Amino acid sequence: MSERNVVDLVTERVLEDLPAIAEKIVEAAIVPITERVAAEVAARMGTGVPAPPAPAPAPDPKTDARERALRTTVQGAAATVLIAVLLAVAELLGTGTLDLSTGGAWKAIAGTAGGAALMAVMAYVQRLIDPPKDR
Repeated sequence: MSERNVVDLVTERVLEDLPAIAEKIVEAAIVPITERVAAEVAARMGTGVPAPPAPAPAPDPKTDARERALRTTVQGAAATVLIAVLLAVAELLGTGTLDLSTGGAWKAIAGTAGGAALMAVMAYVQRLIDPPKDR
């Protein structure tokens, strides 16, 4: 069995965390759909018109901005890991070995991570400046 390297460790960690992240996103999407389907079924079956859902309270702008920045950070981290894996695969295919001491790949990964961090900060600031309207 070959030695485990950084790419293997990062890939393993992402694969461990990905189901929990996906479950949260899917769960958040299912609740509104379930409510809409239940209302439509009730209306079509003639059991009466369901009461309209109460309007959602406006989220706190700072909390909403933090949540948006967190989502952007997770997306950026996933993109950075993907870039790291692709660079490692490209190096393996090109040279047949994986040398973690080369600077070019690390510069590309650092640039991707820096861009992801900048996007998270920009998402936070944008959400503070322009909070979501009533839903």
